[in-house]
Amino acid sequence: MSDIDRPELQEVIDDAVRAAVEAWQEAYAEDVHDAIALWQKAHSVGFSNPSGYDAYEASPAWGVIAGALSELFEKQDLIEHPGTARYYPIGYLVKKLTEAGLLT
Repeated sequence: MSDIDRPELQEVIDDAVRAAVEAWQEAYAEDVHDAIALWQKAHSVGFSNPSGYDAYEASPAWGVIAGALSELFEKQDLIEHPGTARYYPIGYLVKKLTEAGLLT
């Protein structure tokens, strides 16, 4: 190997990575803070929504469908539309299953 042994090289790499992360955090701290504040504001109203599906949120099917959709989105078997909140498709499916008499 060269004049620098492995522990010293690893220390140099670790320092460089740390410095890069700190620089990124400083550069984007305000943007990240603004994004978090916007998200919190959007969700501070609670889970009540204008979709008309509030009555179905207590259904045990709600959590099952929400979990299934999350898995499908994660695997990219379904593409999540950025303008559609998840409670719309979840509420719609629970409503349709209830109306069909498949849920009580």
